[in-house]
This record gives sequence, C-alpha cells and structure tokens, in this order.
Amino acid sequence: MPNIDPAVQAAADRAVRRASARTTQPEPQRAVLSEALLEERMQDHGPERAEDPALKAGRAVRGGSKKSASKIQQDVIKLRRNPTENAARLEIAAGELARKAADNQLAVIDETIEMFHRRIREMDAEIDSLMQPPTPELRALAPEIRSYTRGLSERERDDLLSRTSSDDYPAIMYAVASAPAWMSGVAEGQKMGIKDTILGLRKPEYLAKPKQYRRERDLLIKCRAGFNDSINEMVDFESVEALRSLAGES
Repeated sequence: MPNIDPAVQAAADRAVRRASARTTQPEPQRAVLSEALLEERMQDHGPERAEDPALKAGRAVRGGSKKSASKIQQDVIKLRRNPTENAARLEIAAGELARKAADNQLAVIDETIEMFHRRIREMDAEIDSLMQPPTPELRALAPEIRSYTRGLSERERDDLLSRTSSDDYPAIMYAVASAPAWMSGVAEGQKMGIKDTILGLRKPEYLAKPKQYRRERDLLIKCRAGFNDSINEMVDFESVEALRSLAGES
C-alpha cells in the first residue's frame, strides 16, 4: 500500500464519514455567516464618496470583498444541495469553487494594499524632501542653528520658536525640521508642529493624506484577514484536499 500522510488520512476519514452519513441522514445544518458579520469582517463601512482616487479604490475593494464572500457562501450552499451528485464530489467541487473565487479576490486586496504601501513610502520620501532647507544658504546655516538651539535652555528655545514673524524664523524652522529632534534640542512635539507648518505652506494636502492612506491600508489588512477567515469557515479545505488525494486528483 502507498504511504499516506497520517494527517491526510485522518482528514480524509473525517470527510468520508461525513459524506457517508449524508446518504442516510438529513443535510447537517452548517453555520451561515450573516451579511452583517461579513460586512464587519471586511470592514465594509466608512464614507461612500471619497474624493481621493486611491481612498475611493480602497473603499471599493473592501465593499467588493464583502460581496465576493457573500457570493461564495451562496454558491457553496447551492452547490452542496445538488441531490444528484456524490457527497464527496460535491465537497471537492465546493472547495474548488471557493478557492478559485477567494484567490481572485485576495489578489485584488493584496494589490491594493501594496499600492497603499507604495504611495505611503512615496509621500514619506516627499515629506522628508520638503523638510530640507530650500536654498544653499539655509542648508549651510542649518547645522549651526541646531547647535545653537541645542545649547539653549528649554525656556529660551520656546521663546525663540515662538517668534514666528521674525526674519530668522524660516532658517530656524528648516534647521529643526530637517534633522532628528535631539540634534536641535527641540521637543518632538514641537518639531512635529514645525513640520506641519512647513507642509501647510508647501503641500497642504499632506497634512491629512498620509494619515488617511495609513488608515485605509490598515482597514484593507483587516479586510484581508476577515475575508480569509470567512472563506475557511465556509469550506474545510483540509478535508477537501484529503478527498482529492483519495480520489487520485492532484
């Protein structure tokens, strides 16, 4: 006899027992995932009309994932109710149907997540570039200014940074924003405020967009996990593979 992995054999035995029982017993009641549960797992909520194309695409993928999971569940239920086919064959067919549709949707989710990863990296790099002193003169002064502010007391630094209307403020602002906070002695919160000031002047949309993109990316990651968990609850893929092995299918 050929050597069969014990785990495969055990899964096959369970699947065969269920299939054999089905010929003499009523169809067992399977848990059906509610539309509300699928909506929550796929994070299918939030603004319907995002103006930003990427955010709109992310929202659409989350909604599409919920619809895909719902359709897979309906199709699997319908397939299993076929009275003319062998129970084991029906389970194999259900697994193939669910796996193909799920893999297609997972590919869409993964592609969208990667798009947000890429856009976030690009924005972070652009923001870092915007924080650099824009002229050779300001770049040359930046190390000297940081050394000066680092030597001040906290009160003196606060007083210096409060003079936003002074002619020297742009040089101070870029010197602080373009380097780690410890190099200028400025508190991290103060540095973030200065960065926001620069962004407001040079790229106002970046005051909110990076945070929005990170939120959408995180929602998509949760959506992927919820989608995958839901599909695995609809079909026991381990048993399906065991049945395929027993049937001599690769």
